[in-house]
Amino acid sequence: MPDKVSTILSTYYATKLRVNDCMHTATLITIRTLEALIRLAAAHAKSRLSTKVSVEDTNAAIKLLTHTLTNTTININTGIKLITDAMIDDTDAMIDDIN
Repeated sequence: MPDKVSTILSTYYATKLRVNDCMHTATLITIRTLEALIRLAAAHAKSRLSTKVSVEDTNAAIKLLTHTLTNTTININTGIKLITDAMIDDTDAMIDDIN
């Protein structure tokens, strides 16, 4: 996996860990989340019939995971869904910043 791809994945994972700690959400961000991102990026590359994971594959994996978490993240104390469509737009901006 290229260094740029590794940097993007690790930065995204670290950012999600910090956000998860600050917001006290029920969604667990664990090392398995990072492993899932790596597998999703590799699967996206394979769908393009490529043997190498690109930045675009990584971005697609991050967007897919963000969409999944959007539908499952709930505040443990209030039961209120925390992630909004505006936060999805923030993810796009974060991906641009990392790249």
